[in-house]
Amino acid sequence: MLYKISITVLENKLSSVFAKVVLWLICITQGARFQLL
Repeated sequence: MLYKISITVLENKLSSVFAKVVLWLICITQGARFQLL
């Protein structure tokens, strides 16, 4: 039971980090696009 809980906590942390990375990449691509314009 504890094993499953730790797995879900780890997945939540990974998904939040993934979301931050995606937002960061979007910001970079948007910034680069604006600089090119």
